[in-house]
Amino acid sequence: MAGAGDPEGARVKVNTEVAIDGTKFLINGRPTYAGRQWRGRGVEGLLFNSRMIQAIFDDECPQTRPLWNYPDTGAWDPDRNTDEFCAALPTYRGHGLLAVTVGMQGGGAIFRREVYDNYLNSAFRPDGSFKQPYLNRLRRVLTAADRAGMVVIVNYFYWKQVARIPKDSVLCGITERMTDWLLQTGYRNILVDVVNEASPGWGRPALAPDRAHVLLDTARSLTCEGRRLPVAVSVASVRP
Repeated sequence: MAGAGDPEGARVKVNTEVAIDGTKFLINGRPTYAGRQWRGRGVEGLLFNSRMIQAIFDDECPQTRPLWNYPDTGAWDPDRNTDEFCAALPTYRGHGLLAVTVGMQGGGAIFRREVYDNYLNSAFRPDGSFKQPYLNRLRRVLTAADRAGMVVIVNYFYWKQVARIPKDSVLCGITERMTDWLLQTGYRNILVDVVNEASPGWGRPALAPDRAHVLLDTARSLTCEGRRLPVAVSVASVRP
């Protein structure tokens, strides 16, 4: 779709496919952790994951960007960050980790007001258009995870960064185009977390638990060759 870049999905050779059967996750048609137990409790069908939310991180704020500089180069490099993350995935998989969560707007980096109120990490501009470098980095993550036999949970919106997008209607448009982009990649190792910690305390109706279904329904309405992505939201336990 316009503004979402070229996912080149037709050229993808899929190695890893996630599915849900009742309450169990399947990878390539088999339940995860088949027959495994932990402290006497079965873990078959669970999807253990790590919230690697900053895997495609960047920062456009000139005041806070130097905080992320690499010690060996004295400069921040978002591509290096992503490439080193991708290189580590086989090691994570070797220790039994099956999924990672990656954010299009990341998450909290440093919780000091002078940083948290100013850093700018978002794949989306205020008008809803996409920043192609983020999509390029996400594609590399999808590719590396697919090869490693892992699932990627893609989070769209983080409340601190979504505040820079003034209209809820723009969030619906982003949800539609982002979901379409993911489908068009051709990868089948994708789950979607539309909103991180939906809460009425964020002051955005679209991000409140009783309205998040609008974004969920938008994402669920998208199909590619009869296939749709599994979609959910997480809910905050406390108000900000």
